[in-house]
Amino acid sequence: MATSQEKATHAAQSDGIRVEVSQPLKNFRHEMFARRLAAGHSATASYAAAYGRERDNVAAVKGSQLVRKVQIRERAMAIEAENALTSLPTLAKVMAAVEAETIERVNNSQMSGVFGAADRFAAFVEKMNRAIGPTERLKSYVRRS
Repeated sequence: MATSQEKATHAAQSDGIRVEVSQPLKNFRHEMFARRLAAGHSATASYAAAYGRERDNVAAVKGSQLVRKVQIRERAMAIEAENALTSLPTLAKVMAAVEAETIERVNNSQMSGVFGAADRFAAFVEKMNRAIGPTERLKSYVRRS
């Protein structure tokens, strides 16, 4: 019987759905900034990485200015959406494999394994929910007037 890690690796290597990719920003540093935002970094950290400088007051101010630009926010949200959509087939396959293994354990009266697997799955789902976060995450970088 394959381990859960082997099943996840197999699912991750299989073909996924095709996602229409948005066009990168023309300014390379703006693109880097948007990618860092999409990865969950703050505007300050994103600016510092994109422009190769320290995380200081200048990076905070300039990062705040960049995150207010509509095209940068839209690009960061598009990158987030692309990443989420490309991971869906893998998640669906992993969940199907976990379900099949759990049913097999129930049928074979391996209840201790079933409860352990259910606990690990619940922890995984909770972690994924926290990672996905609210859909308005990027807008939280902009101060409300």
